[in-house]
Amino acid sequence: MTATTQDGIRPGDTAPAARPRPRRRVDVLGALGGQGTQALLGLAGQIVAVRLLAPSDWGVYAVLYGVVVVFAALASGFVGDSLTVLDRGSADVRRGLLAWAAVWCLAAPAVAGVVIAASGVLEPAEAALFALAAGAFAAEEVARRLLMAQLRFWRLVIVDLTGLGALLGTAGLLAVGGTTGLLLPLAALGAGQFVALVTALALAGPRRAATASPSWATGHSGVRIVAAYGSLRAAQAVVRPSLLTVTRLLVVLFVGTVATGDLEAARVFVAPVLLLVGGLSTYLFATFAVAHAVPTRTLVRRADRAVLRLLVGALAVGAVAVLLAPVAGELVAGRPLDTLAVAGWAAYAVSVAAVTPYGSLAAVRGGQARVLAVRVADSFLSLAAAVAVLGVGAPPAAVPFALCVGSVLGGLLVRRVVTSLGDAAAVPGRPRPDDLEPPPPTSDPIDRPLALTTRPAPDRGRADRSPETLTGETRP
Repeated sequence: MTATTQDGIRPGDTAPAARPRPRRRVDVLGALGGQGTQALLGLAGQIVAVRLLAPSDWGVYAVLYGVVVVFAALASGFVGDSLTVLDRGSADVRRGLLAWAAVWCLAAPAVAGVVIAASGVLEPAEAALFALAAGAFAAEEVARRLLMAQLRFWRLVIVDLTGLGALLGTAGLLAVGGTTGLLLPLAALGAGQFVALVTALALAGPRRAATASPSWATGHSGVRIVAAYGSLRAAQAVVRPSLLTVTRLLVVLFVGTVATGDLEAARVFVAPVLLLVGGLSTYLFATFAVAHAVPTRTLVRRADRAVLRLLVGALAVGAVAVLLAPVAGELVAGRPLDTLAVAGWAAYAVSVAAVTPYGSLAAVRGGQARVLAVRVADSFLSLAAAVAVLGVGAPPAAVPFALCVGSVLGGLLVRRVVTSLGDAAAVPGRPRPDDLEPPPPTSDPIDRPLALTTRPAPDRGRADRSPETLTGETRP
């Protein structure tokens, strides 16, 4: 049988069908542990900034940090999700991944640094450090996604702990040396992320030999393949960080940088909850990607269970955060925290927990375009609610509650999108099932490409087995 093409993408661009290894509790614990240490790394960097900067400088740093997170989200969605789903063993796809990694981890931060320096917001030295920190942050996020795609979750803990040591060590040396202002937290952030990046690349192990590209390949096709899938994922990944960044700017415009700093201090205190929610969703994305033979309705039930657990966990941790806010404020920010603002960010974390697993499932079943439309719509609704709250003179602490409005409604709509998806939804870079030759087996159990492939032919002689048993999947 001769394979056909779909949108100019040939069947060789997808990975061979492979039996995914069974999900293990140790993987779940490793994913949670990795996100816990990532939360610790991010929290430490922001505590360094909030303790050493004046409230007005902290408000500026909070906006800059939001831009850094946006770059990381773009790199993670565009490159990280693509290397998880597409065949990263293909030389053609690998060139595309490297090309887009250069765009989001090198070119984009450099351009942003030049623009910020030209605008006068930062001094040239500060803008250069910002560009370096943003690039290192984005590249480290891609390296983390490579470890996740290889299901090497526990190695993330080592990556984050080494980055944490570098961040705190750099901050301490600079503080002792008399460095002040935005230079200190930016340099510490960049050093921590760079060390974490080097560690992640070392722990990823040697690269697998790439499969030979077809004679017609010139390298540009890999760029198109990655762009076809990664562009929608990057757009979706950047929606929430962009929402938070625009919200910070709105608070600055309405009530000033000092109020923005106070609101951000409360968000930093609750940030580990959001990171844990996002981390578990990333783990679900990796496991959903290998469960290509499992019916969508089965995975929806799995996502329902994940959402329930996330909601319970986020509510519990959020309640503890509210109770500890009066005492822990001095430790985190050096000043009391607004309890209402902490409660608002905790409520926002709960609303995020209600939607992210469904978005992860939709992304591997071909519904990423519809999910993106929902996320953009609910973000505009959230911003409108925030503007309304600030416009009537409500305190800035009410802004996180306003953001929950769009998030909750968006979560309900995303679940409806997921339940409407079939078991053979089209994904860019994935040929039609009838066009594929039988794939060769693979013997690499760890670094197996986690690709969206066609559903294997049913096992006629073992009809009594469920789809989950056939693919090695086990129920949580």
